[in-house]
Amino acid sequence: MVGIALAFTTNCKSNDPPTKTKTTSRAPKKCKEQPRLKKTWNRIDGDFFEARIPASFHEVKVEQGRGYRDEGAHRRVHFSHLELPAGRMSAGQALEKLTKGVRKKADADKLKAKLGPTQKAGTRQLPIRYYLVQAKDRTLVQGLVGQKTKQGKLHAVLVIYEDGAPDATSTLSDCRAILETISLKEKGEASPTPAPSGSAEALPILTFTPVALAEIKKQTRPGETVWVGVKRQGAEVSYLLDVGERVPDDVKVIEIDGISVAIDRKSLAILRGTTIHFVPDAGFDFKNPNVK
Repeated sequence: MVGIALAFTTNCKSNDPPTKTKTTSRAPKKCKEQPRLKKTWNRIDGDFFEARIPASFHEVKVEQGRGYRDEGAHRRVHFSHLELPAGRMSAGQALEKLTKGVRKKADADKLKAKLGPTQKAGTRQLPIRYYLVQAKDRTLVQGLVGQKTKQGKLHAVLVIYEDGAPDATSTLSDCRAILETISLKEKGEASPTPAPSGSAEALPILTFTPVALAEIKKQTRPGETVWVGVKRQGAEVSYLLDVGERVPDDVKVIEIDGISVAIDRKSLAILRGTTIHFVPDAGFDFKNPNVK
Protein backbone atom coordinates (compact mmCIF):
# COMPACT_ATOMS: atom_id res chain seq x y z
CA MET A 1 0.00 0.00 0.00
CA VAL A 2 1.35 3.37 -0.97
CA GLY A 3 0.91 6.16 1.54
CA ILE A 4 -1.02 9.18 0.40
CA ALA A 5 -2.03 12.54 1.81
CA LEU A 6 -4.37 15.35 0.75
CA ALA A 7 -4.77 19.00 1.62
CA PHE A 8 -7.82 21.23 1.69
CA THR A 9 -6.99 24.89 1.25
CA THR A 10 -8.59 27.69 -0.74
CA ASN A 11 -6.94 30.33 -2.87
CA CYS A 12 -5.77 33.31 -0.85
CA LYS A 13 -8.29 36.14 -1.07
CA SER A 14 -8.11 39.56 0.46
CA ASN A 15 -10.52 40.41 3.24
CA ASP A 16 -10.27 44.11 2.36
CA PRO A 17 -13.22 45.78 0.61
CA PRO A 18 -12.80 46.38 -3.15
CA THR A 19 -11.24 49.69 -4.20
CA LYS A 20 -10.70 51.46 -7.51
CA THR A 21 -7.59 50.40 -9.42
CA LYS A 22 -4.75 52.93 -9.32
CA THR A 23 -1.51 53.00 -11.27
CA THR A 24 1.45 52.65 -8.91
CA SER A 25 5.11 51.69 -9.03
CA ARG A 26 4.87 49.74 -5.80
CA ALA A 27 4.60 45.96 -5.75
CA PRO A 28 1.03 44.74 -5.40
CA LYS A 29 -0.06 44.06 -1.83
CA LYS A 30 -0.24 40.37 -1.05
CA CYS A 31 -3.62 39.14 0.04
CA LYS A 32 -4.09 37.78 3.52
CA GLU A 33 -3.87 34.02 3.86
CA GLN A 34 -7.14 32.49 4.94
CA PRO A 35 -7.14 30.08 7.89
CA ARG A 36 -6.92 26.48 6.77
CA LEU A 37 -9.10 25.02 9.48
CA LYS A 38 -12.68 26.17 9.67
CA LYS A 39 -15.78 24.98 11.47
CA THR A 40 -16.36 22.52 8.62
CA TRP A 41 -13.43 20.39 9.81
CA ASN A 42 -13.98 17.50 12.21
CA ARG A 43 -11.67 16.22 14.91
CA ILE A 44 -10.27 12.66 14.80
CA ASP A 45 -9.24 11.03 18.05
CA GLY A 46 -7.06 7.95 17.51
CA ASP A 47 -5.22 5.75 19.97
CA PHE A 48 -1.87 7.40 19.16
CA PHE A 49 -2.80 10.75 17.63
CA GLU A 50 -5.34 13.50 17.13
CA ALA A 51 -6.00 15.25 13.82
CA ARG A 52 -8.58 17.17 11.81
CA ILE A 53 -10.09 16.47 8.38
CA PRO A 54 -12.82 18.18 6.34
CA ALA A 55 -16.36 17.40 7.49
CA SER A 56 -17.18 16.00 4.03
CA PHE A 57 -15.15 12.89 4.91
CA HIS A 58 -16.86 10.00 6.69
CA GLU A 59 -15.17 7.02 8.34
CA VAL A 60 -14.94 3.71 6.50
CA LYS A 61 -13.73 0.32 7.67
CA VAL A 62 -10.12 -0.55 6.89
CA GLU A 63 -8.00 -3.53 7.92
CA GLN A 64 -5.54 -1.40 9.90
CA GLY A 65 -5.48 2.20 11.08
CA ARG A 66 -8.25 4.71 10.37
CA GLY A 67 -9.81 5.33 6.95
CA TYR A 68 -12.02 8.14 5.65
CA ARG A 69 -13.71 8.82 2.30
CA ASP A 70 -15.20 11.87 0.59
CA GLU A 71 -17.62 10.31 -1.89
CA GLY A 72 -18.48 13.54 -3.68
CA ALA A 73 -14.87 14.48 -4.45
CA HIS A 74 -13.59 10.89 -4.81
CA ARG A 75 -10.95 11.41 -2.14
CA ARG A 76 -9.67 9.03 0.51
CA VAL A 77 -7.39 9.51 3.49
CA HIS A 78 -5.84 6.82 5.67
CA PHE A 79 -4.01 7.14 9.00
CA SER A 80 -1.75 4.43 10.45
CA HIS A 81 0.77 4.20 13.28
CA LEU A 82 4.46 3.35 12.78
CA GLU A 83 7.38 2.94 15.17
CA LEU A 84 11.12 2.86 14.60
CA PRO A 85 14.04 2.50 17.05
CA ALA A 86 15.64 5.95 17.03
CA GLY A 87 18.62 5.45 19.33
CA ARG A 88 20.75 8.60 19.34
CA MET A 89 19.11 10.04 16.24
CA SER A 90 17.04 13.20 16.52
CA ALA A 91 13.34 13.09 15.64
CA GLY A 92 14.13 14.62 12.25
CA GLN A 93 16.91 12.13 11.46
CA ALA A 94 14.75 9.18 12.51
CA LEU A 95 11.85 10.44 10.42
CA GLU A 96 14.17 10.82 7.41
CA LYS A 97 15.15 7.17 7.81
CA LEU A 98 11.54 6.08 8.11
CA THR A 99 10.52 8.20 5.11
CA LYS A 100 13.21 6.55 2.96
CA GLY A 101 11.85 3.14 3.90
CA VAL A 102 8.27 4.12 3.10
CA ARG A 103 9.35 5.68 -0.21
CA LYS A 104 11.22 2.51 -1.12
CA LYS A 105 8.09 0.46 -0.53
CA ALA A 106 5.97 2.93 -2.51
CA ASP A 107 8.43 2.73 -5.39
CA ALA A 108 8.26 -1.09 -5.30
CA ASP A 109 4.44 -1.22 -5.37
CA LYS A 110 2.84 -1.96 -8.72
CA LEU A 111 1.45 1.52 -9.28
CA LYS A 112 3.77 2.54 -12.09
CA ALA A 113 4.12 5.74 -10.12
CA LYS A 114 6.65 8.56 -10.07
CA LEU A 115 7.67 9.84 -6.66
CA GLY A 116 8.25 13.55 -6.16
CA PRO A 117 10.94 15.02 -3.90
CA THR A 118 10.46 14.86 -0.13
CA GLN A 119 9.32 18.16 1.36
CA LYS A 120 9.81 19.23 4.96
CA ALA A 121 7.54 21.02 7.41
CA GLY A 122 6.67 20.98 11.11
CA THR A 123 9.13 21.61 13.94
CA ARG A 124 12.32 19.99 15.26
CA GLN A 125 10.29 18.19 17.92
CA LEU A 126 7.45 17.25 15.55
CA PRO A 127 8.88 17.11 12.02
CA ILE A 128 6.77 16.43 8.90
CA ARG A 129 7.83 14.80 5.64
CA TYR A 130 5.59 14.46 2.58
CA TYR A 131 5.85 13.93 -1.17
CA LEU A 132 3.72 13.55 -4.28
CA VAL A 133 3.02 10.19 -5.90
CA GLN A 134 1.97 10.53 -9.54
CA ALA A 135 0.15 7.47 -10.87
CA LYS A 136 -1.60 6.87 -14.18
CA ASP A 137 -5.14 7.04 -12.82
CA ARG A 138 -4.84 9.06 -9.60
CA THR A 139 -2.85 11.58 -7.61
CA LEU A 140 -1.46 10.59 -4.23
CA VAL A 141 0.46 12.25 -1.46
CA GLN A 142 2.21 10.36 1.29
CA GLY A 143 3.08 12.13 4.52
CA LEU A 144 4.61 11.27 7.89
CA VAL A 145 4.61 13.09 11.21
CA GLY A 146 7.04 11.84 13.88
CA GLN A 147 8.08 12.40 17.46
CA LYS A 148 10.83 10.79 19.51
CA THR A 149 9.67 9.14 22.73
CA LYS A 150 11.45 8.89 26.07
CA GLN A 151 12.07 5.21 25.30
CA GLY A 152 14.24 6.17 22.30
CA LYS A 153 11.70 5.26 19.61
CA LEU A 154 10.28 7.29 16.75
CA HIS A 155 6.51 7.37 17.19
CA ALA A 156 4.98 8.35 13.82
CA VAL A 157 1.70 8.62 11.94
CA LEU A 158 1.63 7.77 8.25
CA VAL A 159 -1.01 9.67 6.25
CA ILE A 160 -2.08 8.34 2.86
CA TYR A 161 -4.20 10.67 0.76
CA GLU A 162 -5.67 9.81 -2.62
CA ASP A 163 -7.46 11.99 -5.13
CA GLY A 164 -9.35 10.22 -7.90
CA ALA A 165 -8.20 12.81 -10.46
CA PRO A 166 -4.86 11.90 -12.10
CA ASP A 167 -3.84 15.55 -12.50
CA ALA A 168 -5.06 17.08 -9.21
CA THR A 169 -2.97 20.16 -8.41
CA SER A 170 -3.82 20.81 -4.75
CA THR A 171 -2.98 17.44 -3.21
CA LEU A 172 0.37 18.55 -1.74
CA SER A 173 -1.06 21.62 -0.04
CA ASP A 174 -4.16 19.70 1.02
CA CYS A 175 -2.04 16.93 2.52
CA ARG A 176 0.13 19.38 4.40
CA ALA A 177 -2.97 21.07 5.82
CA ILE A 178 -4.02 17.76 7.36
CA LEU A 179 -0.51 16.82 8.48
CA GLU A 180 -0.13 20.10 10.35
CA THR A 181 -3.21 19.35 12.46
CA ILE A 182 -1.74 16.09 13.82
CA SER A 183 -0.63 15.89 17.43
CA LEU A 184 0.87 12.68 18.80
CA LYS A 185 0.14 11.28 22.22
CA GLU A 186 1.75 8.65 24.39
CA LYS A 187 0.31 5.14 24.33
CA GLY A 188 -2.72 4.83 26.53
CA GLU A 189 -3.07 8.61 27.01
CA ALA A 190 -6.71 9.48 27.52
CA SER A 191 -8.42 11.90 25.21
CA PRO A 192 -9.28 15.21 26.92
CA THR A 193 -12.43 15.68 24.85
CA PRO A 194 -15.22 13.09 24.54
CA ALA A 195 -16.41 11.97 21.12
CA PRO A 196 -19.61 13.57 19.78
CA SER A 197 -22.80 11.90 20.92
CA GLY A 198 -24.10 9.39 18.40
CA SER A 199 -20.75 8.79 16.72
CA ALA A 200 -19.05 5.40 16.60
CA GLU A 201 -16.33 6.63 18.95
CA ALA A 202 -18.94 7.52 21.57
CA LEU A 203 -19.69 3.81 22.01
CA PRO A 204 -17.79 1.88 24.70
CA ILE A 205 -15.28 -0.59 23.31
CA LEU A 206 -16.69 -3.45 25.38
CA THR A 207 -19.56 -4.02 27.77
CA PHE A 208 -19.94 -7.02 30.08
CA THR A 209 -23.35 -8.09 31.32
CA PRO A 210 -23.61 -8.60 35.12
CA VAL A 211 -23.61 -12.38 34.62
CA ALA A 212 -20.45 -12.21 32.48
CA LEU A 213 -18.71 -9.94 35.01
CA ALA A 214 -19.52 -12.32 37.84
CA GLU A 215 -18.16 -15.29 35.89
CA ILE A 216 -14.94 -13.48 34.90
CA LYS A 217 -14.31 -12.42 38.50
CA LYS A 218 -14.85 -16.02 39.54
CA GLN A 219 -12.28 -17.30 37.02
CA THR A 220 -9.55 -14.67 37.53
CA ARG A 221 -7.11 -13.91 40.33
CA PRO A 222 -5.82 -10.51 41.53
CA GLY A 223 -3.26 -9.08 39.10
CA GLU A 224 -4.50 -11.06 36.12
CA THR A 225 -5.69 -9.44 32.90
CA VAL A 226 -8.50 -10.58 30.62
CA TRP A 227 -7.45 -10.77 26.98
CA VAL A 228 -10.02 -10.09 24.25
CA GLY A 229 -9.34 -10.32 20.52
CA VAL A 230 -10.86 -11.00 17.11
CA LYS A 231 -9.73 -13.38 14.39
CA ARG A 232 -11.04 -13.13 10.83
CA GLN A 233 -11.07 -15.91 8.26
CA GLY A 234 -12.80 -14.63 5.17
CA ALA A 235 -16.32 -13.61 6.15
CA GLU A 236 -16.18 -15.57 9.42
CA VAL A 237 -15.24 -13.91 12.71
CA SER A 238 -14.13 -15.71 15.86
CA TYR A 239 -13.30 -14.29 19.28
CA LEU A 240 -10.52 -14.83 21.78
CA LEU A 241 -11.15 -14.55 25.52
CA ASP A 242 -8.26 -15.58 27.76
CA VAL A 243 -6.48 -14.69 31.01
CA GLY A 244 -2.84 -13.71 31.53
CA GLU A 245 -0.52 -11.56 33.64
CA ARG A 246 1.98 -10.08 31.19
CA VAL A 247 0.72 -7.16 29.06
CA PRO A 248 2.84 -6.04 26.02
CA ASP A 249 3.14 -2.35 25.11
CA ASP A 250 1.23 -2.69 21.82
CA VAL A 251 -2.19 -3.47 23.32
CA LYS A 252 -4.87 -1.19 24.70
CA VAL A 253 -5.70 -1.83 28.36
CA ILE A 254 -8.99 -0.63 29.81
CA GLU A 255 -10.68 -1.22 33.15
CA ILE A 256 -14.26 -2.47 33.36
CA ASP A 257 -15.79 -2.68 36.83
CA GLY A 258 -12.40 -3.38 38.42
CA ILE A 259 -11.33 -5.89 35.76
CA SER A 260 -8.23 -5.15 33.64
CA VAL A 261 -9.01 -5.92 29.98
CA ALA A 262 -6.32 -6.02 27.26
CA ILE A 263 -7.39 -5.66 23.62
CA ASP A 264 -5.25 -6.19 20.53
CA ARG A 265 -5.18 -2.81 18.73
CA LYS A 266 -6.09 -4.47 15.43
CA SER A 267 -9.32 -5.62 17.06
CA LEU A 268 -10.37 -2.26 18.52
CA ALA A 269 -12.44 -1.04 15.57
CA ILE A 270 -14.39 -4.24 15.07
CA LEU A 271 -14.96 -4.78 18.80
CA ARG A 272 -16.27 -1.30 19.57
CA GLY A 273 -19.83 -1.54 20.87
CA THR A 274 -19.65 -5.30 21.61
CA THR A 275 -21.49 -6.76 24.60
CA ILE A 276 -20.18 -9.96 26.22
CA HIS A 277 -22.67 -12.21 27.99
CA PHE A 278 -22.18 -15.53 29.78
CA VAL A 279 -24.52 -18.48 29.26
CA PRO A 280 -24.15 -21.34 31.79
CA ASP A 281 -23.11 -24.63 30.15
CA ALA A 282 -22.48 -22.72 26.88
CA GLY A 283 -19.80 -20.15 27.66
CA PHE A 284 -19.26 -16.50 26.75
CA ASP A 285 -21.39 -15.02 23.98
CA PHE A 286 -20.36 -11.94 21.93
CA LYS A 287 -23.03 -9.57 20.61
CA ASN A 288 -21.19 -7.46 18.06
CA PRO A 289 -23.08 -4.77 16.08
CA ASN A 290 -20.20 -4.59 13.57
CA VAL A 291 -20.62 -8.21 12.47
CA LYS A 292 -23.77 -9.36 10.71
